[in-house]
Amino acid sequence: MGNANKLDNINRWLTLGANIGVVLGLIILIVEVRQNAALTRAELEADKNKFLADIEFSLSTPEAANAWTKSVRAPETMTDADIRMVEGHLVALMLQWDQLIEMEGSGLASRQRVERHIRNIAPYYFGSAYAKNWWRLQAPGWEGTPMAEVAGPIVESLDEKFMENYLDASRIEVRPSTRQKPDEQVAQIDAVAASPEIFTVLLENDHVRVLEYALRPGEHDRPHTHPPKLMYVLEGGRLQITPDGEAPFISDEEAGHASWSPARALHTAENVGESNVRILLVEPKSAQESAN
Repeated sequence: MGNANKLDNINRWLTLGANIGVVLGLIILIVEVRQNAALTRAELEADKNKFLADIEFSLSTPEAANAWTKSVRAPETMTDADIRMVEGHLVALMLQWDQLIEMEGSGLASRQRVERHIRNIAPYYFGSAYAKNWWRLQAPGWEGTPMAEVAGPIVESLDEKFMENYLDASRIEVRPSTRQKPDEQVAQIDAVAASPEIFTVLLENDHVRVLEYALRPGEHDRPHTHPPKLMYVLEGGRLQITPDGEAPFISDEEAGHASWSPARALHTAENVGESNVRILLVEPKSAQESAN
């Protein structure tokens, strides 16, 4: 009787051990399956991302970018070669979507994940009148498939002006510089009219105008422009010149120095030295006509 009890206990322990072993085996198997699924999902995600990157790199080539831009802004100007090039990229994108849908079918991606991806990507490829029309031409071939079920409503709801507006919004507007370039045509402000107490007309005829420019220490003139001119310094000193919209600079004028100066845009001058400055300005009118 005692031996029978011992054998019964041993059998129970053996059965329990076997059951535990089966359970542990199942746990290990589930872990391995999950690990394999995670690895597979990661590999497929990497493939999907590479697929999309390859499409973008291809679109960045000059020929493809030109065809793509035509499809967005002027589809009526597309050649047959342009159409085939754009179509190739749209097909490639749909294959990438199809891969994600296959992941859903294998339990490696949720429907929500698939819809979110397509919704995020679709506007940048199908957000034009041309691309939406192309989609409608392909729709019969996808009828009854998850592609039509998931991507169809998303593509149809897209704004046909999305890509055109996106390209416009991507530009940074270049604002005109406040600095005046010498070769730009600007409103002329005559020096004599601006500061008659500083610029004195000594001679004027059909060929030339001769001015005397006199500025005492601490004085400054008012904003004005100059045509091309010959300058001869009668009395030297130090002037601070301030071009409109630019930083001021110092000009040391030496008595007896002669120079030719091209047309100068809007500016002011101040005598920042300790001596009077007098300069003779000779403005040939033929030079003014050439400058204009």
